[in-house]
Amino acid sequence: MSEETLNQVNNALQALYSNVDSSVKKEASDFLQNFQRSQEAWSIVFPVLQNDDPSALQLRIFAAQTLRSKVNYDLSQVPRESLPSLKESILQSIIAFDTKQKLISTQLCIALANFSLQYLDWKNAVTEIVNALSATAVSSLLEFLQVLPEELSDVKKTPLTDEEFRVRSQELLTDNVEQVLYILTSFAGSKDSNGGSANSLVLSCLNSWIKEVPLDQVLTNNALCSLVFQGVLDVDTFEMSIDCLCTLIQETRDYDNLVVIKALYEQLMTLRPMITEDDPEQLEAFTRLFVEAGEAWHVYVAKMPEEFAPLADVLLQLTSFDEDLDIVKYTFYFWYALKQLIVMEKFAHSRQVYVPVYTKLLEVMISHLRYPVVEGNESTDSSVLFGDREREDKFKDFRYEMGDVLKDCCAVIGTDTALGIPLNILVSYVESKSRGVIVPWQQAEAAIFSLRAMAKEVGTSEQNVLPKIMTLLVQLPENPKTRYAATLVLGRYTEWTARHSNFLEPQLDYIIKGFQLADTEVNTAAAHALMYFCQDCSHLLINYLEQLFNFYNSVYASLDLKSLYEVADGIGHILREEKNKETLYNITLMFWKPTLETLQGFCDNIPKDKKTLEETHTKIADTIEVISAFVRVLKPRNSRDTEVPVAKIIVEVCWPLVAKLLSIYGESERVSERCSKFMKTSMQSFSLHLIPVISQTAELLVHGFEKFHYGCYLWVSGIFIREYSDEVVPAEIRESVWQFSIQQSSNFMRFLDERKSNLANYPDLVEDFFRMVSDILMFFPFKFVDSPLLTSSFSTALAALSTLTQVDPISNTLEFLIDLFSWGFETPPISFVDEVPAEVQLKLRQFTLQVGQELTTVLMTGLIYSFPYDCAPDASDLLSKIIKLSVSQNTPDAKAGLIWLDGSIQTLPTGSVNEKERLKLLATVETAINSKDFRRVRASIHDFVNWYSRKNINRNN
Repeated sequence: MSEETLNQVNNALQALYSNVDSSVKKEASDFLQNFQRSQEAWSIVFPVLQNDDPSALQLRIFAAQTLRSKVNYDLSQVPRESLPSLKESILQSIIAFDTKQKLISTQLCIALANFSLQYLDWKNAVTEIVNALSATAVSSLLEFLQVLPEELSDVKKTPLTDEEFRVRSQELLTDNVEQVLYILTSFAGSKDSNGGSANSLVLSCLNSWIKEVPLDQVLTNNALCSLVFQGVLDVDTFEMSIDCLCTLIQETRDYDNLVVIKALYEQLMTLRPMITEDDPEQLEAFTRLFVEAGEAWHVYVAKMPEEFAPLADVLLQLTSFDEDLDIVKYTFYFWYALKQLIVMEKFAHSRQVYVPVYTKLLEVMISHLRYPVVEGNESTDSSVLFGDREREDKFKDFRYEMGDVLKDCCAVIGTDTALGIPLNILVSYVESKSRGVIVPWQQAEAAIFSLRAMAKEVGTSEQNVLPKIMTLLVQLPENPKTRYAATLVLGRYTEWTARHSNFLEPQLDYIIKGFQLADTEVNTAAAHALMYFCQDCSHLLINYLEQLFNFYNSVYASLDLKSLYEVADGIGHILREEKNKETLYNITLMFWKPTLETLQGFCDNIPKDKKTLEETHTKIADTIEVISAFVRVLKPRNSRDTEVPVAKIIVEVCWPLVAKLLSIYGESERVSERCSKFMKTSMQSFSLHLIPVISQTAELLVHGFEKFHYGCYLWVSGIFIREYSDEVVPAEIRESVWQFSIQQSSNFMRFLDERKSNLANYPDLVEDFFRMVSDILMFFPFKFVDSPLLTSSFSTALAALSTLTQVDPISNTLEFLIDLFSWGFETPPISFVDEVPAEVQLKLRQFTLQVGQELTTVLMTGLIYSFPYDCAPDASDLLSKIIKLSVSQNTPDAKAGLIWLDGSIQTLPTGSVNEKERLKLLATVETAINSKDFRRVRASIHDFVNWYSRKNINRNN
């Protein structure tokens, strides 16, 4: 170790932890990381640790972290004959730091755990460590024993093979269970004299080993069980005791010794008197504990209610606390799991036992649903009720989670009882209001919300309670919050209303009245409810079209956009009920007329100033979406119909109007996108009925991308290809679509060639392009492989994978390549193609050999450095596929995949991959290839990438 190196390290540490410029900190951090990976780092560790200068504490911490990192990732740098002396140095350092700096001691114990794992020749390692530390470093011994199972939790964290890891885990953990249990039992036996800190260490160690020790050996060990349960009474050991109990209970999920489980359950229930709201942190811990028990033993709770019902009572008690609803949320899964069992016929008796519990639970949930009540203030203003938006949003999100529990309650106690509880609250509310008694609106609103939450559990034939509720809802005293909630309830029960038509008119009147109130929330709820009314009661509303048209005209200009779209969607469902084609044509045109006239007005009056022009762009985009909302719904019921009135309107009126809008305002991306979306929706709804405008559509898409370079023209091109390339489409049209595909792809390639150095600026375009090309490949696979598109699209894909870092474009590019190379096999990747011609297979296999090395290197580099996590499975799948394709040729190139992998490894920084890891990957992949186990090929590549990333990129995380 040179003095100069040590000074550099010290200076970098000072820069990292001082108030200096961020660039200086980054430079210091990079230096320290690179130093930790160097061979020289070994030389500073122990001299620095032995330096007891108080001012060198930060340096000692860094040395301990470096030792841990070096042992984890770089033990191969140490000569085999030097490992025994390294072992001794680590042990002596642990002894020296016992009960001193905790952070340093922990790093040293982790280093020793990893050293003992990787030093395969070190037999009886745990016994030797116990002997070395038990006399003078008891705290460190316990900490080492605690971290050992944690460090051995996953083979992927290590450089060992699966077999080496399995054998070493057996030697270090399984073979030492008795010894560790004896040590812990000894400490537990002297718990009264240990002190809280020592007992906490013992509990922490026990918690780590519970999964390694046979459960009955822990549960029948009086000393350990006594330590765990009595630890709950001590503030120093409370948290650790709770953690231990949670782990123990978790392990009983697959444990079938009912006698032992009952004994544990009985001891657990002795803790119930300690549950209070006085200490929120303690309450949270007890909730965690009893929820763990409830989830682990919910089958016993269902099977043996006479014995286990008290556990459900405890969880109901915990659910009832309302100071911290985040804690209440812990219990929700238990109620669901128990419900899933007791609604079964064989648990009918248990269900009756738990009906009172779930009845009370429903009442508790309705209580939790209430908005905050401000004393003496009936305001519905959220700023008054919550104080800030974050609290309000959190409360609203939590309400929807509570809704699932309400559904569970309804399933257990039955619809009549479940609906009766909020009904009684509403009846009481109305009666109190009628007597002039001041009752907070929050009570009624919570009851109404619960009705909405339980709707899925209520059948459409229910006729005992719902008629009373529906009658009452439309007569509630006026309040914006209760009207909002009641309106949404009406929208949720529209299927019921469709079967009880006598309630239709008063409900519809109530909803439409909501549009007349000066309250945005109520207006929005009314639009939402009306949409569902129109969807589910369309056959009942066909006779109300005249009234609905007058209503539509009256609200058209005043509704917010989302509400307008929902109303349009709803009315579209009613129009769809019209059987007479001429009437449908006329009435659809009547409803569309205000929108079409507005759009025509934009064509006739082009703004001159920039601000007005931008406002017009927004208005055009928002307005055309109204027609799209109708079109989505009005698709023909029978695709074989020769005369489709709505398609006729689209061809004769809408398409020319859209073309004109694009010619005038197409430079606006928003206008282009909404017009493209309209074309997409129309093609998906009416497909072959739009053949009269197919040439115009192709021209609009090609010209649009040529002129404006917006991605919407590409993704709609994909829809166009998909809709008009199927076998049912006439051959001459399919051929014209193929020519369109080549032209649009060439447009994109030309655009990209002009800007190749700036590809990173166009991730969305790349995504849309590969969506489109995937559609071309799906419908024209053989033409695609035999055209210039094969090489040009592949080159673009390589450039995208090498440059971009966003999930969607990379994912779409990978999916395209997977589809492309899949055509190299005998079995087609899609069901509507019977076989792959031999010449297509041969061409793709030859192409794979040409590009395999370059593609493998790009994929490996991306997996290690740049691909988002979600893209890794597709990248590994693609690698596996091209390797499989190369092997399938049965030529001297059958091992080409191994050569590609090795070549990609050679491009990684020098020294970042040791020979052992390189050979391990290649050997594993070769074995998998020889056994045709390509799933194992993917797994091996995945494991290597994870190992490399941990060692060279994320080792400090």
